[in-house]
Amino acid sequence: MFHTLHENASMNPNQASDLELIAWIKRGNTPLFRYIVDRYKGKSIALAASVVKDASSAEDVVQDAFINVFLNLTNYKPNAAFSTWLYRIVFNASLNAAKKQKHVFFAADIDETPNADYCVDDEAGFDSDEIELDYTKERIFATLELLSASEALILRLFYLMDLTIKDIHDVTELSEAAIKTSLHRARLNFKKRWKETGII
Repeated sequence: MFHTLHENASMNPNQASDLELIAWIKRGNTPLFRYIVDRYKGKSIALAASVVKDASSAEDVVQDAFINVFLNLTNYKPNAAFSTWLYRIVFNASLNAAKKQKHVFFAADIDETPNADYCVDDEAGFDSDEIELDYTKERIFATLELLSASEALILRLFYLMDLTIKDIHDVTELSEAAIKTSLHRARLNFKKRWKETGII
């Protein structure tokens, strides 16, 4: 059973689950929404930046998206992960911003044809002997910038944001076949670009 902070002062919002925070917010503890923002702001900005290609614009997009999340919180149904629902709102807001900037995203490089070369190993992550884990995120992000927008986004969603194939489908509305194909190609292109730039 959920409790408001007034009912149980020992409740720690930082340790609360998404569903607990949402329940408290719906019961009138609206200031607790800032914990939702703190929890998802970083990854949301990274997601938005992958689409709008501008850090400043990405922050504006995320700010508007979080307002939308707050206003529509009562519409969230727990049959789907809250993070997926939130990222879907951020993604849509990012696409709208990109359209206003006349920035083309998710164009012809998305292939809906299932890739015969795709295998379950593509979902296991990069091999540690190919990419050392102690390299900085900045170097990883620099390599991502060398990929197409769609490939970079798929890699961010899958590896950096830990979304499943189904989650990515729910966020982007791409078919799972297209996601798997893009993931396979993106991993190959990432490794190629990583080596070409002399990072390893």
